[in-house]
Amino acid sequence: RDGGGIINTRIAEAAARAIVMKYNKEKLMEFGGHIQISHTWAESLLSRMNFVKRK
Repeated sequence: RDGGGIINTRIAEAAARAIVMKYNKEKLMEFGGHIQISHTWAESLLSRMNFVKRK
């Protein structure tokens, strides 16, 4: 973000999914696991990282 890039919930979801897929995709819900990466989860992550919408 410091370099001017856009960080939004879709990017956060995709990054989280890619990280889990790399290490253990069986943990994702679509592969029978218990982890569900949702839009609300991504919003929560961004707010905990203090990435809020700029106005």
